[in-house]
Order: sequence, then C-alpha cells, then structure tokens
Amino acid sequence: MVVYAGERLNGGADPLPTAPIVETYPPMNRIRRDAARLLPGSKVRTLLFYRYLLVYRRPEDDHPI
Repeated sequence: MVVYAGERLNGGADPLPTAPIVETYPPMNRIRRDAARLLPGSKVRTLLFYRYLLVYRRPEDDHPI
C-alpha cells in the first residue's frame, strides 16, 4: 500500500527501459568509400562480428622536414 501510494504521488511507476532489438551498422561498401575519400591508399579488411580493420600508412614523401 505504501509503495502504491508513493508511486501515485510521484507520477506513477518508472517506465521500463527498452533494449535495442536491431542495431544497424554501416555497410562495408560505405566504410570503404569513406576510407578511400578521407585516407587515400588505406586498406579495409573484414573481421568477425561486424568488425573491420582499417590500415593507413602515410606515404614516405609526405613526411615534413
């Protein structure tokens, strides 16, 4: 009875948090396209469980002196 009265005075029970059901990931072709645009010469490899490895090595002639 006390809990019910407290919930009524505070505006009701707290709504339960909802868990995400579907999580969207960007498609691999979009990741490759953006990587090529932002880091020319980078390589993207697909790993397990929607993970990927992006490798970029700065060209030797771009080192400041």
